Amino acid sequence: MERKIAALRKHHIICGYGRVGSQIAEEIAAARKAFVVIDEHEANIQHCMHKGYLALQGNASRDSVPCAAGMHYAQVLFVATDQDANNLSITLSARHLNPGLFLIARANEDEAGGSRPRPLSVLHWWTQHGKSSATAHRYGFF
Repeated sequence: MERKIAALRKHHIICGYGRVGSQIAEEIAAARKAFVVIDEHEANIQHCMHKGYLALQGNASRDSVPCAAGMHYAQVLFVATDQDANNLSITLSARHLNPGLFLIARANEDEAGGSRPRPLSVLHWWTQHGKSSATAHRYGFF
């Protein structure tokens, strides 16, 4: 699996494989795009591997884990953990590691509005990939 991940270019990375992250993974897999899932929970990683997804177990807020997922070569990062502080940390770290990365971060609390991506950027990416704006709202991306 490490070799497959190392060979990826312009792929997507999904941080967090809960309710939102698993749905994103299904939609990206259906679109036949390359992606890697990062999650801390072994059960989630096992589920990903069972579905044939590339996956890494670890804390995505530590630079070594996203780097192992090919962060320097990734095109899009979905940050969908259930902790706003982690989402913000992952987003800031990702921007430092790959300034050209397109970031989509989930905010779980209304007070976290400052860490949310610009709605038009999310809407553009989402609709370019055949998703409705209502779906983006439902998953809490803006």
